[in-house]
Amino acid sequence: GVEVAEAIRVDGVVLCPRGKRPMEYVSVTEKGSGGARILRYYRCPACHTRLIDERIDVIRIDGGFKVRIVVDGKTVISVARPARKRKIVK
Repeated sequence: GVEVAEAIRVDGVVLCPRGKRPMEYVSVTEKGSGGARILRYYRCPACHTRLIDERIDVIRIDGGFKVRIVVDGKTVISVARPARKRKIVK
């Protein structure tokens, strides 16, 4: 599973809270009909523990979209943009 936990940093390297091994940084993009999600996290290659660094959600809403950025389990930015109204040119 994905955990939200305090990362252990030593000399710029993130260590696994369980085994104290250096963790890998992973970025995954998932796309669907309702939008997209970018998930960035640290993963331990030994025990597969994951620590979320950042999550970016792009959600389609009535022709517009909403962007939400979550860091350390807290929403830091949430912005919505409504659909643009089209001008009819005659």
